[in-house]
Amino acid sequence: MKLTEIFKDSFNYAISDLKILLIIGVLFVIASLYKFVDGTLATILSIVAIIVALIIEGYNLSVINNTIEGSSDVPCLDPKENIIFGLKSIVVDLVYGLVIAIISLLVIGITFGGAALSGALSSLGNVTVNNSTELSQVLFANSVVGVLIISIVLIILVITIIFGIFFTMSRCRLAKYNSIGEALSFGSVFSDIKSIGIGRFIGWYILLLICTFIIAIVAAILSIIPFIGVFISALIASPIIALLSSRSLGLLYSEV
Repeated sequence: MKLTEIFKDSFNYAISDLKILLIIGVLFVIASLYKFVDGTLATILSIVAIIVALIIEGYNLSVINNTIEGSSDVPCLDPKENIIFGLKSIVVDLVYGLVIAIISLLVIGITFGGAALSGALSSLGNVTVNNSTELSQVLFANSVVGVLIISIVLIILVITIIFGIFFTMSRCRLAKYNSIGEALSFGSVFSDIKSIGIGRFIGWYILLLICTFIIAIVAAILSIIPFIGVFISALIASPIIALLSSRSLGLLYSEV
């Protein structure tokens, strides 16, 4: 299936069941209510928002699962099952986040540690220095630090993108097998990525960003309507984006 066909199917899927669409929209609204209050009520609504977020994430995984299994039906909400699914997704997310953090810290430590050692050895070789030499050394050190910082940022960015792809595929494996172990099977995840193709995955992601941007623009226009505009956009835009992304990801992974 072409990527354009995937997104056409996914959009039609997202608006095929207006009842579910509105229910998901209401959940998104409930999850954002804590932003508009303070005090004890804000704390209570924050807890409610966490529970609702778990339900939404679990439901998204259910959509991916149904799609992978070849179903075109929009699944019903099952709060208990959705919360369990959502909790498993958080565990997977935390593991990937921890791996990224550890690798990033190692990169920073090795880079700056090597630079510090090089600078120390270099300074030992200088018996006498004058002001001009000290100035040049300071300028050189500043330029080296600047290059190191840029290099570290680029390396961490690449690492984050790579693990972002891995995490996206791991969500599909979690949805398909309902197993954290399968989601964290890096070898299997890598095989899935190779089966789909990096180029195709990037193409899917770019189209998803474009679709999300267009829907966000429509939502922004709707929000101009006095009083009810904001609620209408929240009830419609967020659930459409959620269902569209989950359905399209499931169709993409079904090719594995």
